[in-house]
Amino acid sequence: MRTQKAWGWNDVLHSTPVTKICRLYILPGGFCSWHHHAAKDNTFIVEHGTLTVEERGGDEPDRYTLGHRAHFTVRPGVVHRFINYSTAPVQVLEVESLVGIDDADIYRLDEGGLLNGKAR
Repeated sequence: MRTQKAWGWNDVLHSTPVTKICRLYILPGGFCSWHHHAAKDNTFIVEHGTLTVEERGGDEPDRYTLGHRAHFTVRPGVVHRFINYSTAPVQVLEVESLVGIDDADIYRLDEGGLLNGKAR
């Protein structure tokens, strides 16, 4: 579902109670508001163009410039925004996930392997 924004638009590609994936299309000079999230990570993965993610921390924001296939994660509670400083549109995947997803959160009932016991 496409949602128009002041900076361009986003399409929700996947959504569950713990994860949401959107494709952002950010117009030249487009930027979102300064904001933060209480309980979720916000990861940006650049598909096309160059995106700048800014985090507030001191007198001047920390700036992270991301090119093609680069990614950056903003942790919960960190005030941030994104900006397209370029003259071309930027396309970005935005992955939002609740904090606390743990790679160790797997409960095996048996072991995996190969059906014939040999590697291919």
